[in-house]
Amino acid sequence: MKKSSALILVFMLLSVSAFAQSRVNAKDILKDIDSGKAINYRGAEIIGDLDLTSIQDRVPDKNNKPSRHSTQVFWYHVRTPLSFVDCTFKDDVIAYYSDDEKNETHNAVFHADVSFQGCVFQGISAFKYSKFHEGADFTKTTYHEEALFKYTEFSTEVSFAGSNFSNDANFKYTKFPSKVDFGNVNFRDLANFKYTKFPKGVSFKNSVFQGDSIFKYTKFYEPFDFEGTEFEDSVDFKYTKLEGKSFTKYLLKNRK
Repeated sequence: MKKSSALILVFMLLSVSAFAQSRVNAKDILKDIDSGKAINYRGAEIIGDLDLTSIQDRVPDKNNKPSRHSTQVFWYHVRTPLSFVDCTFKDDVIAYYSDDEKNETHNAVFHADVSFQGCVFQGISAFKYSKFHEGADFTKTTYHEEALFKYTEFSTEVSFAGSNFSNDANFKYTKFPSKVDFGNVNFRDLANFKYTKFPKGVSFKNSVFQGDSIFKYTKFYEPFDFEGTEFEDSVDFKYTKLEGKSFTKYLLKNRK
């Protein structure tokens, strides 16, 4: 075999090996979480549902007393940091699900830093009722299906800057105790921020709302940045407040 041919063969084998290593089974990640390993992937393709409500560290809600008419709540504690950079999730990412037959809800709690920077969610991304006790980074992430962050609780600053929501972006009742960055985001479908509060400020600078957007009962506080924001469809600012004052007056004052 000629030297050049041998080099080509080695390169091809290395390329195949690198491709194989970039495909990760979600079940293996869940096993690592159960064993307490820090999760760190870059440029990987995650195959299968990353179902965080299937990990072993599960406890019932102490404040929830189940009865025939109430829902039993279970919390799944993710105690290891999660870092996914430029990864593609081929299937669902599940941090919440509701079992209607058993009248149960299952929710994840993240005790360490979580990053989905530059990732692509091709399936469902369900973080409803989830709690993030440390940093959360969702910058430049693409969501092909509904991004479900309804009732989600963040403890520190969180960024969705540069993200692309192809389907519904549901942030209804979401708790943001620290500043939030939604700058340069493309909302292609419904963007729902009804009843959401931004007590430490928020930026929607240069973001585009292509579908309907709902900010009904939303409460904004400074620093507040809507510079360059575009609304291409209907927008609801009914009962919206900025620093406790009418948001409608703010819009009229700043209308060009």
